[in-house]
Amino acid sequence: VVLEPFASRNPFETWIIPKRHNPDFEDIAGQELESFSHCLKIVGDFFYTELNNPPFNYYIHSAPVLIDASKYFHWHLEFLPKLTIRAGFEIGTGVNINIATPEEASDFMRKKLSSF
Repeated sequence: VVLEPFASRNPFETWIIPKRHNPDFEDIAGQELESFSHCLKIVGDFFYTELNNPPFNYYIHSAPVLIDASKYFHWHLEFLPKLTIRAGFEIGTGVNINIATPEEASDFMRKKLSSF
């Protein structure tokens, strides 16, 4: 599943989350791995073509190693494109201002991705 999370930190912050519950990223294989790589390609192509190839960070969140979090943790990948500059308010307070709601971002992505 590719989604724009509620209360995202940046415009077009995008997450990829597997449909099947799985706490550990390293356990994906077969069809799930193919689906995941397909999602990565779609998001990467979208960032490149529709957002003018911005710099971005990505993070893979997987379950902690020494704790059994299998019931509670669901691995996911987060993309954070750098489309804005943190300024005085964000730096001073630690509160991010996001100029695009997740609803607006997902609507824009959905419309643009229909042509991919």
